[in-house]
Amino acid sequence: MEYRVSIEVNKPISLVSSHYLHQKMMLKWIPNLVDIISTRGVLFNQGSEGYLMFQHEGQSTTMKVSVIKDGLPDHVTVVYEVLGAYNKCINTFEKMNDHQTMWHMDVYFKFENDIDVPKKTFFEKTKKSMLLYKEFIEHE
Repeated sequence: MEYRVSIEVNKPISLVSSHYLHQKMMLKWIPNLVDIISTRGVLFNQGSEGYLMFQHEGQSTTMKVSVIKDGLPDHVTVVYEVLGAYNKCINTFEKMNDHQTMWHMDVYFKFENDIDVPKKTFFEKTKKSMLLYKEFIEHE
């Protein structure tokens, strides 16, 4: 499954791209994220790996994260993995002017087993996450 989500962010590209994968900032804007652990390299630099730790309603979830390509401030490719699912996100940031950035996320999913969830559900969840970041960074 693949799709693209694009949103306009009312902040300069330098701020939008640098804060997106900044560990301290992520803990502020990603719901239920409680810890970020590096296992190879400095997490969120190219070639690095680690884990995102989530806590929600007494349940813990661990998500593996790998940075495949770091070309910030213009683009970054990140892979997220949980049991049975592989998710590659290619984030591209385009300077619209000195105060606005266009953010595109090209999303690719692979699942071990067939899933009975409409593509629209994944699209909407991705868009919601991007809007959370937009709201955070525009008020930071």
